[in-house]
Amino acid sequence: MTRHSWSKRRQDAGLCLLAALLTSAAPAALAQEVNLDTIVVTANRRETEVRSAPAATTVITRKEIERRGGSSVGELLRDVPGVTVDDGSFPGMKRIRIRGEDARRGMVMIDGQEITDHSTYGPPILIDPALIERIEVVRGPLSVLYGSKAIGGVVNIITRKPANRPFELTVGGGYDSATRGYNSFSLASGTQGKFNYRIFLGRSEDNNRQTPIGRLPNSGFDSKSANIRLGYEDETHKIWAEYDRYDVSAQSSTPPGLINGSTIQRYQLNIPQRNRQKIGLNYDGKNLIPQIARLNLDVFYQIIDRRFLQQIAGIIPPPPGPAGSYNYDNNDKDKLFTLGTNLQIDWNLHPDHAFSTGVQVLSDRMTRDTIQTGTLNPAGPLPLAPVNNNYHQVAHITTSSLFAQDTWSFAPDWKAVFGGRYYFVNAGLDSSTHPTVRPQGSRDQRAIGSAALLWTPTQALTLRAGWGQSYVYPTLIQLHTGTIVGSQYRINPNPNLMPETSNTFELGARWNSDKLRLETSVFHTVAQNYIASISCALAPGVACPAGEFTYINASRAETYGMELAGGYKPGFHDLEAYGNLTLLRRKLSFQNPVLVTWSSGIPLANARFGVRQEKSIDSHWSAFWDAYARTATASRTRTSRSASRSGGWATLNLAVGATYVHPEFGEHRIALELTNLADKRYQPTPDELIQPGRAIRASWRSTF
Repeated sequence: MTRHSWSKRRQDAGLCLLAALLTSAAPAALAQEVNLDTIVVTANRRETEVRSAPAATTVITRKEIERRGGSSVGELLRDVPGVTVDDGSFPGMKRIRIRGEDARRGMVMIDGQEITDHSTYGPPILIDPALIERIEVVRGPLSVLYGSKAIGGVVNIITRKPANRPFELTVGGGYDSATRGYNSFSLASGTQGKFNYRIFLGRSEDNNRQTPIGRLPNSGFDSKSANIRLGYEDETHKIWAEYDRYDVSAQSSTPPGLINGSTIQRYQLNIPQRNRQKIGLNYDGKNLIPQIARLNLDVFYQIIDRRFLQQIAGIIPPPPGPAGSYNYDNNDKDKLFTLGTNLQIDWNLHPDHAFSTGVQVLSDRMTRDTIQTGTLNPAGPLPLAPVNNNYHQVAHITTSSLFAQDTWSFAPDWKAVFGGRYYFVNAGLDSSTHPTVRPQGSRDQRAIGSAALLWTPTQALTLRAGWGQSYVYPTLIQLHTGTIVGSQYRINPNPNLMPETSNTFELGARWNSDKLRLETSVFHTVAQNYIASISCALAPGVACPAGEFTYINASRAETYGMELAGGYKPGFHDLEAYGNLTLLRRKLSFQNPVLVTWSSGIPLANARFGVRQEKSIDSHWSAFWDAYARTATASRTRTSRSASRSGGWATLNLAVGATYVHPEFGEHRIALELTNLADKRYQPTPDELIQPGRAIRASWRSTF
């Protein structure tokens, strides 16, 4: 895995060329079964056809979700162009990276409400796939529309609406041989007059992952979920209240090479508790007065309850003195309380303008309790000193913002989109028992903008060009509390951190005809003031103890990329050839110490391509099959402290399934997915774990 031989380089180039050739011959994407007339809401914050979306947009439909089965939303997103899955040490809490950005620089929402997270990793996707109606993935800067944390893009998970009959029951489950895991769920919903309801229960349990070299230790996880929704709807008003809960616990499989026998001799990190609860109230009114097309107001209260257990031991390397040693058990409990309010008005002011304005307020309060026990020998022959630290911290952050966007149809076949948002941020540490971290505050105000131009010369073709700014404010951990969990040393906070910002320029095209569907994007992003952790000795002006680390604005990123997705139907036997291709180059520039590298951990090219068919057998039965390959070139990660590499890879896969529909007996679906048929050992990126070997994933669901 670490040799840079000519044969390996030739193999990587061959994989990339093969993917490009097959994709250019039959471009498509797993989730691109929808055509350009499909209505989406995420790309423009109001109902918009895909063809008119000002940014690259992918929709994962309910049909595709049901065919995939499984308990992970992250796996559903793996084949979206421009998206990679962060399957690191916690397989049960996959995160996603959009266009090379870390997970904390992408926003994850459920029904338009943000999953908040103040860790340095970014939010995991905490929802049962069986509750999802569709997933809209919009790539590119969207901070103007959705607020901070949207440099890479936005994932909006839209849940299933209540059935339009008095009572409907759906039950289902699945089995994954890779983890000897199962999942099951039940969903009851209905509509009686103007009132509707939805009740959902889900459960999953996955054991250690089977790989081509054996079981991956400490890679099991399990989850439980529950959802209740009650609503009222007439021609003008829609009101609903919802309670949602998702509990997950996960072991941590130590990344390869982390325990090196010297600087790190023992390492284990587990999350026995990562729970999310949310209470939400939503109102949607249409045509309330002639000047207002739509008014939407939602308020939610969310609690995220986390517990981290870490065991770590190693050597403190010289200089300045002789090598020392440490051996710690860390127990971290934190709760994040979020109160969010979103108000949006879509105006009817002029027939050529679709104008929207809004107000968003997001208030987070975090409490942290950290217990650290063990021993420390700071240098040389000194005797071991016992360590028994107990810290309690309370911090807050409130982000208020105003936004506006106008879509102007200024000429036949032409549209211009202009948007802007102004932020007010107030953060602070309210109390702390840590001896070197004192209560203090931080503030910021910022204006950002975006613009796009769309031209639709024919019904089938849309061309677009766009520019957008984005803005990511530091997390509470980075600003005010610091952390000892997940790192070799304590990382101290820095209340003087500046927000991360970006500018993105993009060109795109969409084509949709009877036989060919195609979407392509070319983009360039420059991001400034990236936050990284460095030794306190290299951070002048930051007050933190010697031998520890701190956060500073230490890096810059420049990204070039191309995404291509679509499908071709030759017109016989309902066959479709499809594929997608992402090309991405990312340059990272670090200040302390100075380092410029193109080794960002993202493959130069990754793709999925295949052939599928869906066919009706008779009036009750239909069936599908999908034979496809996934492939990616080698990828490398390099920082001032380490370097790693994963080789190029390709897997062969097959999915089959059938559906039976009868007016008296309901609808029943079964699906089988056979993955990694060649049982290849691979890591998609250097930071990910070894992926499952040859496996079968089976799923079924019945609706009555």
